[in-house]
Amino acid sequence: MSKNIGQNLALFWMAFGIIALILLSGCGQKQEGTGTLQGHISIGPICPVETNPPNPECEPTKETYAAYELSAYRVGSGDPGQLIKEATFTGDENGNYKIELKAGVYKIMLGDGLQYRKTIGITANETTIWDIDIDTGIR
Repeated sequence: MSKNIGQNLALFWMAFGIIALILLSGCGQKQEGTGTLQGHISIGPICPVETNPPNPECEPTKETYAAYELSAYRVGSGDPGQLIKEATFTGDENGNYKIELKAGVYKIMLGDGLQYRKTIGITANETTIWDIDIDTGIR
């Protein structure tokens, strides 16, 4: 009889361990789903001399925003140096942008990333507000 109790106890703990592994296997998994990245892009200066009030000809236009295309590169999970291009975006005629990205860590770059490069995290089902300032270098 004590042999049966020992076997039953062993089966109980084995079943308990299997159930615990199944329940805990979801912990630490990568986030799934998408999140939103949105904000405003400021580009300037457009003219070599700023005036007060600003000269309307020196304000960014739709064409200005289109010329400064940004790219969102997802940081690879295996090789930390691996970047996977997920999206490109520009500001609208007012400099606003909104894109959907898979949840994860991203490097946002302008061109080759030498002029503008930032790292940001995107969480599933959430909106991340992030404004971007681009210095044209015009003086």
